[in-house]
Amino acid sequence: MAAESYAYNLLGLDLSSDGGGARERKALWLRSAYEDPFDRRRLLEDPMTYGGSPYTKELQDVDDFEGRLLVGDIRHLNEVVGSRGKLVEDVDIVSGGPPCQSFSMAGLREFGNGRNRLPWEFAKFVEVHQPKVALLENVSGILRPFTEGSGRIHAWFEVAKAFAAIGYAPICLQVNARNVGVAQNRPRYLMIAVRSDLVESVARALGTARGALSMGKQLLEDIHRDVPFDPERHEIVDLTKPDVIERYRASPLGNLSLKSATPVSVRDAIDDLESGGTPSEYVQDINHRFNPKLNRARPRPDGQTLNNEHRSHTVRVEARFVLYQALEALIAAGDEGEAHSVRQYLKSANSDVAPPGHTALAKLMAVGLHGVDGRQVRSVSEAKRAVEGLRTRKRTQRALRAGHPAPAALSIPDDACHYDVPRTLSVREMARIQSFPDDFEFRSLPTTGGPRRKYQVPQYTQVGNAVPPLLGYAIGLVLSELLQTSEAGRGPDSELALTAAGSIARSR
Repeated sequence: MAAESYAYNLLGLDLSSDGGGARERKALWLRSAYEDPFDRRRLLEDPMTYGGSPYTKELQDVDDFEGRLLVGDIRHLNEVVGSRGKLVEDVDIVSGGPPCQSFSMAGLREFGNGRNRLPWEFAKFVEVHQPKVALLENVSGILRPFTEGSGRIHAWFEVAKAFAAIGYAPICLQVNARNVGVAQNRPRYLMIAVRSDLVESVARALGTARGALSMGKQLLEDIHRDVPFDPERHEIVDLTKPDVIERYRASPLGNLSLKSATPVSVRDAIDDLESGGTPSEYVQDINHRFNPKLNRARPRPDGQTLNNEHRSHTVRVEARFVLYQALEALIAAGDEGEAHSVRQYLKSANSDVAPPGHTALAKLMAVGLHGVDGRQVRSVSEAKRAVEGLRTRKRTQRALRAGHPAPAALSIPDDACHYDVPRTLSVREMARIQSFPDDFEFRSLPTTGGPRRKYQVPQYTQVGNAVPPLLGYAIGLVLSELLQTSEAGRGPDSELALTAAGSIARSR
């Protein structure tokens, strides 16, 4: 998440105003091309280089880092730690989410990519500060192996070994945010790494689920030799499978799956924003649960919905969105085959894919279809011309299905359109789907592109890349129970779960 949004909502600082929080010394830059801590141009620097300049002067006389925001690259942070030693003592949890691109099947996937080393930088930070537990969150694509030379690399296993090498037993999990009440089908990879001296007490806290620690304990024993990946021995705990969920239900890991079998739908999350009706129980819950935990720089004006500006589209694009909505209506009516054939034709860039047949076109026309001029289609021949004129190279676009959770890919504005009106989602609608409360204001620009994406994190990307707060809360409950019921736990503390959830939501 952009430092600007984090500081504004959780530290009560407006970094885009004069002073940028520096007057209170809560926001510190690791590196900057601008010496003046009040210079707002710091928000526009490339986070990978920060101008290549030395560390900012305001770091030199800071001894107490608690409650402060350090802005920069973890590699630069580790350089500071290397010269100064620990930044804080007696740490319960360190959480992080290394950039996902190098681990995702949709990304670059090079094993030698510089960004791919960031999990190891995270491990170095953990090794110095020795928290009781380290938490790493990533896309589930990290679980799929990729080829390097003549071999296949399991990136998640390499990261697990890195943490075992510094004395931590990893618990490796696959979870889905929809199972904790988020209105999105969002599978994620989690690694809960337990410090070696706490392994046995955490195993007791896990109870019948202590088998989740088996691989991690074995890695600790084998760490002095190069352990190859063995699919029979090295398995994750897949908490997206119903039988596995039930097996772990009574343990702290059971917090990662609600008992309710009914998932929260997109309609539950966003319908009131368009209709003006009463917010659903889902919306009321996330606002009641998370709004009081925010420390905004300024209160939200009464009656104002933040980040809810609608983007404008051409008539042709709106017609394509109407077509996507019609396709989802066909699927809901059981005509999945017809919808699939139309979708394949729409995203084809050549004439090898046959156009939709008469039956499919007639069904689309019956549901409702617009031509490229925006007019209602009245005949099958008009429907054929409309579909031909709406072909696109965008391969992932679709309309949301009102009664279902949103799909996983939802970080680019054009990924999906509304289920009822021909437009893309607003930032607030995406944030609702992700379970962000309405008082959380996303700062920076809504969208950006080109070289600016190196240093600017647009609002849509902030939402799409964040850990959903409800998932962060559930993870916080897991860590809270593991620490409180283990021998080294610090005793009952209802805020621990919220602290962990907040640090996860803020780790972008």
